[in-house]
Amino acid sequence: MSRLPPQQFHAFFVVGDLVNMGSTNGDWQSALETLAPFTCQVPFRPLMGNHDALINGVPHYLAYFYPEGMETRYGTRLYYRIDAGRVHLLLLYLLWGAETFSAEQRAWFVKQLESIPPEDWTIVMMHPMVYASGSVFHGHAWYDPPEMLQQIAPLLEKYRVDLVISGHNHHLEFLQRNGVSYAIVGGLGGKLDPEATYRSPASVWYLPKQYGFLDVTARAEALQVVFRDPNGQELQAFRIGRTR
Repeated sequence: MSRLPPQQFHAFFVVGDLVNMGSTNGDWQSALETLAPFTCQVPFRPLMGNHDALINGVPHYLAYFYPEGMETRYGTRLYYRIDAGRVHLLLLYLLWGAETFSAEQRAWFVKQLESIPPEDWTIVMMHPMVYASGSVFHGHAWYDPPEMLQQIAPLLEKYRVDLVISGHNHHLEFLQRNGVSYAIVGGLGGKLDPEATYRSPASVWYLPKQYGFLDVTARAEALQVVFRDPNGQELQAFRIGRTR
């Protein structure tokens, strides 16, 4: 966790995998105890990752973070939209890849994208990556997943999404493709991945074996994106200008 003063941040998001096994109450209790000192001072929103959902983990996730009766102005308890002035955050329910991108969620996503004014900022968050460097683990390629490139990327490009923030792969990376910027932020606390054997053609900056988080500041003219180490020290910064 960052040692920067909490008041410097307006919100804190975790893009999935708060626990290793979603069915284990002890894992959830440990995660909550770790987050508690920070989330008492800064608004916190998590996304569900594949580990959170493992072995009937979805009810545990919902019970802890989005219980019955919790109001969601746009969307559901699993995917929803947050508006903060001229910044619009769309948080999707995707676990391993596009297998949970239902027709209903897709229609909702398109409707939200179409409603956002072109002069505003659109940030999409999801657990799995669209573009990413990576390696082959147990026969599975953890990089540039074809189903995400086929089903998700075209929507992001069509509606000119400004920034996509993902986890899943445990490293830090910044990528750009067809006018969309992507940030992989998988270094919040889990076991870090070895150095990638495949470098995505979309990759601009890649840092393996490093814990850290992403600090995003939205201004009228640009998004300032800063990767920071656990002490808050800058690792790399990028400026995302207007594409619309």
